[in-house]
Amino acid sequence: MVRDIIVGVCEKLKQEFTDVKIYSEDTARKKGVLDSKSPLREPNFYVSCKIPRTGKIKDRHFTSTQFLGNRYLRSAGLCIECRWFEDWESVLEKLFVCLEYVSVGDSSVIRGSSMQGEYVDDVLYFFVNYDVFVYLEEEKIKMEKLIKEDVFVWH
Repeated sequence: MVRDIIVGVCEKLKQEFTDVKIYSEDTARKKGVLDSKSPLREPNFYVSCKIPRTGKIKDRHFTSTQFLGNRYLRSAGLCIECRWFEDWESVLEKLFVCLEYVSVGDSSVIRGSSMQGEYVDDVLYFFVNYDVFVYLEEEKIKMEKLIKEDVFVWH
């Protein structure tokens, strides 16, 4: 589910910012684009699952709340790091609009909530939560096959 949300956010960013590079967790760390000494000083987005906690960023923010029976509300907190943008204020405004609704999977659309932006050390951090209701089906035990020897007959 989280991977699908990240892919949906990356696709939405590609539609809105056509000339900007977009990285997810795996590719950005390997290429070194998050390194402040990197020669790749072009504007880019880095999409990951993070949330701010006490001035630091804590990895992997997910919650699951049980409702009725097997119904759960799953929440994924995403962080979009916007690096090397000259006009970060206009980027922030575009992010508020374009990440409100994101397509996930085949035809599902989810809505972002709790959006906030933070500009620290020349990096714009944009945080958004995506909540999804999930229904988990229980595995049902099927009746076993009756064998003729198992049947007890009264005379």
